[in-house]
Amino acid sequence: MTPPPLSEWLNELLLALQWLQNLVLLAWYWLTGQTTDFGQPAWPLEHRVAAEVLRIDHQLARQVLYSLIGAPLLWLTLIVALCWRRLRWWLLAGFVLGVGLIPWPAPELVFTTAYPSSFHQSPTLFAADSIVRGRTLYQQNCLSCHGADGSGQGERASSLSRWPPHLASPLLGRKADGELAWHILHGMQDHRGQPTMPGFAGQISPDDVWALLDYMKALGAGTGVQQQGLWPIPLALPDFTVQCENQPPQPLHQMRNRQRVRLIAAGSEADANWLEDPRLLTIMLTPDADTQRHPQMQCWSDSRAAWDSLALMAGVAEDAFAGVQFLADRQGWLRARSLDVWSDSDFLCTSTSDTDGAPAAASPRPADGLGELIDRMDAEPVRYVKGGFAH
Repeated sequence: MTPPPLSEWLNELLLALQWLQNLVLLAWYWLTGQTTDFGQPAWPLEHRVAAEVLRIDHQLARQVLYSLIGAPLLWLTLIVALCWRRLRWWLLAGFVLGVGLIPWPAPELVFTTAYPSSFHQSPTLFAADSIVRGRTLYQQNCLSCHGADGSGQGERASSLSRWPPHLASPLLGRKADGELAWHILHGMQDHRGQPTMPGFAGQISPDDVWALLDYMKALGAGTGVQQQGLWPIPLALPDFTVQCENQPPQPLHQMRNRQRVRLIAAGSEADANWLEDPRLLTIMLTPDADTQRHPQMQCWSDSRAAWDSLALMAGVAEDAFAGVQFLADRQGWLRARSLDVWSDSDFLCTSTSDTDGAPAAASPRPADGLGELIDRMDAEPVRYVKGGFAH
């Protein structure tokens, strides 16, 4: 199901609900100091706001918005009525009328089951080294059920009470990272309490769990682009060490400084035509330090982990990765991948910046394909709701 456009009011509502839940989380941590095995503050309640449902059901989201506005006004009316005897009955009548007129949402629709780690966030920064580490863990623990491509059709999948989900579906986008991490450690059950996935607590560490999730996102992206021609969920720019002329090596997330980023895998015949572009931070990727890079490129990385993880996300084999390019926007989301010459079909992470469902007005586009994609990235920012978090 494709969700409707994320309107400005809904974006603000989700951010406000996220802020309120974070406030509860921090207050509980300040009072008790309680953490989970992941070393992060534990969510104390059995439920959380189902932001992923509000993202899809705008009518329900409006009911939540009206109730959040109306409830404080009703309480204020009641307090004033109790204190102001002269207008008490008029105010109480208004209070009763307001209770009847406000479209209160059904709690079972607004809230969903939560776990102590529901609001945990991965500390890995989606690092290339973490993705490669997760690949080994996936092959050891997950391959037999989830399959090599994450399609859920491994050799043991048919023996389970429920087939594993397809990783190229929006599954990883709907569920909060902390809840996925909880399920990896503690398993999953169906509505009858029967196990549908074993837990791996005691077999893998909490750090291993985050690496597994990073690999599953990368694998789902690669499989998605192969089968559907797009990335099923917004994909962050992986972090890896970058070397630039006359500068010490730095992690990409520290040097990017909200610049648009272009990644180029070296080694193809087109290397000679690649030039620096003032609109972008261009980084050339090589599989090792021995691979020759373009002499005019000022920034490069010889991280094998970056090469392997980005090849996976591109949906190509590692030995066929040379010549592939990526574009990332100023917010750090990967938006496009090119196997040859840039075109509009290379835009693999689509979004919208409209407020009422109408197409966003685009500024005049340059004639070149790369310029068109840069303009589209800027005009259509990613607005991403993952579990209870708006990103």
